[in-house]
Amino acid sequence: MTTFNKQELLTKFNLVKSSIAKNSTINALNNLFIRVSPNEFWLTGGNGELQVTAKGSLNGNESFSCCVSPSTFGVMLSSAKEDIQIFLKEGKFQTSSGRSKFNIPTIPGDMYPLLNIDGEINNVNLRYIINDVYKAAPKIDVRTMMLGTCIDYDGDSLTAIATDGTIMITSKSPYIPVGEKFSIIIPNQSSSFFANIDIDGFIVSGNSIKAVSKENNVEIISRLIDARYPDWRRILSDYNDKFEVKKEELKNAVSIINKSDKQSVTLQSNDDLMNVYCEGINTEIDFSGNEFNQSYDANKLLTCIESIDSDKMEFGFDNRGWLQSQHNGVRFFIAPMRK
Repeated sequence: MTTFNKQELLTKFNLVKSSIAKNSTINALNNLFIRVSPNEFWLTGGNGELQVTAKGSLNGNESFSCCVSPSTFGVMLSSAKEDIQIFLKEGKFQTSSGRSKFNIPTIPGDMYPLLNIDGEINNVNLRYIINDVYKAAPKIDVRTMMLGTCIDYDGDSLTAIATDGTIMITSKSPYIPVGEKFSIIIPNQSSSFFANIDIDGFIVSGNSIKAVSKENNVEIISRLIDARYPDWRRILSDYNDKFEVKKEELKNAVSIINKSDKQSVTLQSNDDLMNVYCEGINTEIDFSGNEFNQSYDANKLLTCIESIDSDKMEFGFDNRGWLQSQHNGVRFFIAPMRK
C-alpha cells in the first residue's frame, strides 16, 4: 500500500487537471495518468498538443501506472482526510482515507500516449516575457499563426510577441539562451500555462517545446504551431509626438468604460488634462505633452496599459493615430478604431 499526503496530491492535481482533454478520440487522454514508484509519484494531464506533469513524494515502495477519471479522482480528493492510502488491485484504483473509500476503474497506464523531449535545457525563465504579452493574442482567428505567442531568438536577444493585428505587445528577456537562432509559436492554451508558473529552463526540439519548473516539480511539453509568424519587427517605430499620463489614472478611467457596454474609448487632450470618455461617461486625468485626440477599443487599450509596469506612462503617436509605449523591455503598439 502507498500513502499520499492529501494536500500535496491535491496541489499537483490542480496543476495538471485543466490540461486534460475533454472529448479526445484517444480515450486515455480524457483521463489523469498516474505513475507511482518507490517514494515518488507523477500526475500527467494532456490533450495530444499540451502535456503537463507534476511530480510529488509519497511513502511506499510500490510501482504501478494507470489512467483514472479526473472527475472521480477530484471527488475522492475532496472527501479524503490528511493521508490517503492508494493501491492498484485487479485493474481498480482503490483508495482509503478515514471512512472515505473509493474503488475507481482504470485504463492501463501503457495506453497513455506520453510526449517526450530530450536534450540540453536552456536555463532561461520564459514566464515573465510570456506573461507580459500573451493576452494580446486573439482567441479566434482564421490566421493560425496568430493563435499563440511567438518566442523569437535572433542570436542577440530573446523576445516574446503576441498580436491580433490591431495591438501588438513585445517583451525582451534580459537572458540569452544557448544555441542556434529560432522563432516558434506556442499555442494559446500552452502560453497560459507558461505564463503562470516559474520556468527554470526550456528546450526546443522539432515541433515541440519542453519547459521545466524545479520549484514546482512541473514539466510542460507543448506542440508548436507549424506556421510562420508575421514580420513583427516592421511595426517597431519611435514616434516624435509624445504625451505623458499617470498609469493608474488612465487604467481606472479606461476600466470604467470597459465595464460598461461601450466598446470605444476616446482620449482627448485639453491643456493640462486629458478627457477619457465615451457616450455618457467622462473622466479627466492629468496630462502633459503634444495635443492628442483618438479613439481605441477599450478592452484592447486596457490590455496594453496593464502590460506596462510603471507609475507614469510616456506614449508616442503618429499622424495615423498609432499609439505606443515602452518600459523595461516591454513595448506595445495599438491602432486606432476606424471611424
